Amino acid sequence: MEFFHNAKAVALRGNHENYLHAHEDKESVRQHSDGLSEGSRWTVELVTRSDSIIRLKSCYGKYLTATDRPFVIGLTGREVEQTTLLSSSRDFDCMVEWEPIKYGNGIRLKSCYSQWFLRASGYWPPGGHWITHCEADGHGILDDSNLEWQVVVLETHQEGTASVPAPACAPAPVVVLAYPPTPIPRDDSNTERAELVAEVGNLLVSTASLILQDSESIYGGASGGDEVFGDLDAIGNADDAAGDACEEY
Repeated sequence: MEFFHNAKAVALRGNHENYLHAHEDKESVRQHSDGLSEGSRWTVELVTRSDSIIRLKSCYGKYLTATDRPFVIGLTGREVEQTTLLSSSRDFDCMVEWEPIKYGNGIRLKSCYSQWFLRASGYWPPGGHWITHCEADGHGILDDSNLEWQVVVLETHQEGTASVPAPACAPAPVVVLAYPPTPIPRDDSNTERAELVAEVGNLLVSTASLILQDSESIYGGASGGDEVFGDLDAIGNADDAAGDACEEY
């Protein structure tokens, strides 16, 4: 079982450098040269009642099954096919269950049903590229090396939760600092001067209004009006000077 430890999907390579392959008819099992094809991918299922028994499920959702039908009448070996696991009978369970046995640098897969081994047939007829299960010969009549398989692990079960790697060149975060605007220094002396000048101007305007009101009773006539207007001109000039002073400050 060490070859299937933590294995989720495997490919099995036989002695002829071909792989155990689920045929596209979804029934037969053959040999195929492409170990990365979908048909060569087998999902490993562990049997709960034993730590040494597995099931192999094809890409079509069917199981590698050892049948009791002779492959060719009069010759050794029985058919291996894909079947759907429907029955709950113990006998049928055994037909889809296999025991991996370490042998040399590889394994042999022994059927729990027949106690025979999964075999990759040779190239000559009638067994070219077919898969059977048969007993080990041990007398040199059959090539027992055809019972040997190399396990190629295609996918493993993840242990724990994998962490998500950070990007290799993640840009540094841009930090924008907001600063309050720098206050403009205030010259209080200039402000006080401008306010004083404005008050003087307002006072002059008020004084001119009072003089204009009193002139009607004091001067009366055109000459008096001229004198009043002369006084107003003087006040106006003073007001203009006050305004210029405000603008300057």
